[in-house]
Order: sequence, then structure tokens, then C-alpha cells
Amino acid sequence: MPLAPGDKTAIALWLAAARYLDGEACLIEEDKVLNAHQAAFAAVNAEALTAKTAITSEKEVAAYLLRVGQDIRQRDATNERFTEFCDELRRLASVLADGNGDGSTCGTGAPIKTCQSGILEVARLVELRVRDLLYAAGISVPEDLLISYVTALTKNGHSCLPFKVSGSADIAAPVRIVDIVIVDGQLSARDVLDIAYILHHELTCHAFQACQSTQKLANAPAKCHWTEGWMDTLAFDATTGWIDVGPAAWVPLQGEMGKGEIWDFHDFRYRAPPYLLPSDLTRRRGAREAFRRLQQIFEEDMAFPAEEARKHAERFSWIANTHAEANSLRLRLLATRLSTLLRNKSRPDVGIKAARDCLAFTAHRNLSRLERELPE
Repeated sequence: MPLAPGDKTAIALWLAAARYLDGEACLIEEDKVLNAHQAAFAAVNAEALTAKTAITSEKEVAAYLLRVGQDIRQRDATNERFTEFCDELRRLASVLADGNGDGSTCGTGAPIKTCQSGILEVARLVELRVRDLLYAAGISVPEDLLISYVTALTKNGHSCLPFKVSGSADIAAPVRIVDIVIVDGQLSARDVLDIAYILHHELTCHAFQACQSTQKLANAPAKCHWTEGWMDTLAFDATTGWIDVGPAAWVPLQGEMGKGEIWDFHDFRYRAPPYLLPSDLTRRRGAREAFRRLQQIFEEDMAFPAEEARKHAERFSWIANTHAEANSLRLRLLATRLSTLLRNKSRPDVGIKAARDCLAFTAHRNLSRLERELPE
């Protein structure tokens, strides 16, 4: 759903405050400075709530943002975070004037200029990163493949609990769509990292699935343990890497604190998500374990260095997920076989054979051959 002027102004303020004013992100220990940040944080939240109803026209957005930024900076001109927040709102004032926050940001045909409301700025950064990871795996993404992002606010946060953001993707549409839903209200630095995780997940697991196919595709269901287990584990690793290499402005919690938040978001999906049957959850957990087991076999049984073993497992996953002949059902069946083979403790030889077949697949890229050659 396109964002109204008031909503996109509010989201811009909430995201900027989470990135620059959240005391946890700034690692503040001095009480006086922490109190100043908490007061500024609360003030911006109040301005965002006001903007939702007060801003009714695109023409009002820039002036409102500039005024809020200046008000925060005047609280303490020596506070670097306050200055950075003011500078960010000044930048946003120039890119939020037109548009509703929906659109594509990468690929041939993407608009040169698009409204940077909602999550489009960070979505572009994450999509470029995922495209680079695909390229590194030797995968050519069609130049005309566009992914359109839609940001929406919701007052009903049930679908996001216990977090404040959720996502979904649609690859059955003529243009692939990624939806990001944010609970209406103040955001924190942890929520910003959760948005990064959701974007990595939706792109890694869904939006680029079977991207080399020319056939009409169906969306993977929530119970698909390949998409939501095997590939989600790859998405988790990619997001953890984002903590190390992502732009500082979009990684407000760094190091182990940031990676811990990513783990909490990821692992919740394997503990007790309310929408899965116990049998489906067991398969999801098994797919995650099998992905890790593949890495382990590459390293321990096939004597690859740890980093090379990791890359082999990732490359296999990217190639299978984006394959021209892939679809969610076929990949789900593949995940079932790999989960059984790679985790077979009584017959470790079949796991090693399956790992060798996965490695060979990265060279021949024949999905039918992989399915034939895997042990029964």
C-alpha cells in the first residue's frame, strides 16, 4: 500500500532516530548524555506521531523534517550524534518530496530517481549486496529482473510478534515484490537490524528463487523447509556478514551486540513460530541442521579449509535456489533428501557421498543429474 505523506514522514523520523539517537546504539555510559539522548529520542517519536496526521501534502514534508532536525541539533550543538541526525533529516528532505515509498531500486529499468521513503534506501544496499553474492557464486541474474518494494505500516502487530517488522515476497507476479510491514510506532536500533535481516531473507530465500526460469512460478509456502530453513540459514549468515561490512549508518548495533540481535530474530523462527505445525517446524530445523552439516562435511571429511567449505556450501545453495528448472516443490523435495542424507549418523558415508554430489552440482549445474546421483 502506498505511503501517505504523513506516514512516510513518520517512518523517516522513526528510522533516523533509531539509527542516530537510540542510546543503546551510541553505547552511552554517562548518565547526563544518555538522558539527553533519551529525551531527544522521545521528542522525535512525538514529532513522528504528529506528522502522521499533520502532514497531508507532499509539499509539507521537507520543511517538517528540516525543522525537527534543527530542533534536535539545537539541544546540544556539540553532540556529534545530534548533528548526524540533523544532517540525515536534511538529506531526507531532498529525497522524500515526491513518491509514495514503493518501487524498484536495482536492475535495468529501475527508475533513476525514486522516493527514498520507507525502506527503499536500505533495500537498495541489501539488494546490491545479494546480487554481488550471486555474482560471486557464478550466477548471472537477468538484467531485466526487477524487484519492487512496498512498505506498509500496521497497527496490528500480531504477525510481527515479538518483533516490530515482518516481510513477504511474491514471485508469481509479473514484477517480483517484497513487502515490508512495520508496526506503527517508535523504532529502535534493534528494529533497524531486524529490517536488514528481513530484507536479506526475502531476497535470498524468495525474491531470487528460480530467477533464471522463464516459467510462471508459484510462491514457496511458509512450511517450505528449503526456503524457510535451508536458505534462511544462508540468509542469516549473509545478515551476520552485514554487521561486519554494511554501512555504519545502517548498522547501528555493531560487533557481537548486533550479531546477537540477528541471531535472536533468526532463531525465533525455529523455536515456536505460531503459524507452523510441529511436523513442519521439525523439517525446518532439520534443513537448518543439514545446511550446517554440509559445511562440516566439506571441512572435516573432505579437508577443505573452513572458509572454503563455507563458500562451497553457499555456492551450492545459491545455484540450486536460482536454477532455471527450480520450483518450490522440487526444492522442498531436495531439502528432504539432503536433510536425511547429511544427518545420517549411522551411515556417515551416505552424507559424504551427498556432499560430493552437491559439490559436483556446482560445476555441472544439472538439477536432474543431482537428483539421480544422490544416494537413496
